[in-house]
Amino acid sequence: MTADAATLNGPFSTDLFGLEFADDCNAWMVTLRSGTDYLRRMTPGGELTEWPGVANLNMGEVKVLKALNPQLPAPPPPPPPYEDLVKSNQVPQTAGGDLGQVAITYTCCPSCGCQVNPPQGVARLIEGDMVPLPIILPAVATQGANGPFGNTAADAGPMGLTWGVDLRLYVGNANQNGDLDTADLVNQTQDF
Repeated sequence: MTADAATLNGPFSTDLFGLEFADDCNAWMVTLRSGTDYLRRMTPGGELTEWPGVANLNMGEVKVLKALNPQLPAPPPPPPPYEDLVKSNQVPQTAGGDLGQVAITYTCCPSCGCQVNPPQGVARLIEGDMVPLPIILPAVATQGANGPFGNTAADAGPMGLTWGVDLRLYVGNANQNGDLDTADLVNQTQDF
């Protein structure tokens, strides 16, 4: 069960812009504010953890990898031996943040006052790392014009972040309006 409404509406929700709930009932959010932005996690027990962004870049979205078959009536067949997965470059996702199950977008228009280095893009959470939200898919800075929110800070940069059933991250508008880019965290490759 997720934390109660009073807890979620406390410090966790300050400057909230993107919100996601994981299968383990953790609530995840990103901020959109002046200055350093944050990724926050609220556990069902009310424990709040936050990670700062890499620079003065706005955050746009947060996505958490969820079960691919959440309503499967029977347990899935056992996976092949781990050694076979390694040989075929199909290492399965595991618990924890080390393989990037939590991903965010950094968004910022050049005239919004954000730092331009590092660039905006898609990042993943690596818990315990000195730089916990490194950019894994850099994006081209845009002015955020003609977007759905009518706000340059909210409309700039990559949008539509999602996980595919192939365990890749997909995002639109990272390099130009209307494009679709992918990041394969297992093989550490990108397709633009």
